[in-house]
Amino acid sequence: PAEIVFELRQMFPMVPPALLLGAAQASSSLDQAITFLTSAQAASSSTPPSSSSSGSSAMTVQDTERADVELAGNRVLQTRRVNAGCGAFGLFFDLENSAERDVLVTGVRTAASAGLNFGETKPLTVQLWCREAGTGLGREGMPGEWKMMGEDKALELPVVSWADYQPSYAIVPQSEPIRVPAGKTVGLCIRTSNVAGVAILMQPGKGGDSDMMDADFGGGDTDDGSAGVPLKAFDLGATIAQDECLAITCGYTTLNLG
Repeated sequence: PAEIVFELRQMFPMVPPALLLGAAQASSSLDQAITFLTSAQAASSSTPPSSSSSGSSAMTVQDTERADVELAGNRVLQTRRVNAGCGAFGLFFDLENSAERDVLVTGVRTAASAGLNFGETKPLTVQLWCREAGTGLGREGMPGEWKMMGEDKALELPVVSWADYQPSYAIVPQSEPIRVPAGKTVGLCIRTSNVAGVAILMQPGKGGDSDMMDADFGGGDTDDGSAGVPLKAFDLGATIAQDECLAITCGYTTLNLG
């Protein structure tokens, strides 16, 4: 039911993935899944706030909203919470599939850093790009090898920082599921129109640098590491999250749109 789940996600972006999957599995068509889902939501809204089912649903929403990559079949792979106020226009990263079956990625979530608009959200242009032929490392400056998977010119991403115990992340525009073949790697890139548009995770206990502080982007610092990435960032190619199927590995931060 991956295709039905994907369509439901576009129509009901705030509904937890578990409910979307349940609706898809219980239906033989998209129309049936929509009817199933709207009926379930109506029944849920009539449940007294003090009941135990309401509490468990809220916990499910909080858990899934923190996801960075959501996988078909209601599996979620997420990175750790941000540990600094660092941000960038965007970020390259790879998805490496170590399983013996293909994986469909039905949603990617991100958030803006606390440096955006003095800590307040605002509309941004947000794009998602994919390199289906393999890793994005070393291919960042080759636009012909990348496919735009989605664009929203007025998306308001949540703002997150190290002070948020349960930060919220928003799904980025995506026109179709992304297939990561068994044993293969796919490169992804999230780009925005603001230097604080994407919050970036730093090495534990070492947060501090940010693209917005660098001379290339109007700041006064010239302290990037030798590889051209912010100081104290993870090494290129380092694995920052993985499960039995997928691993997320680090890439460069991006330049401004255009």
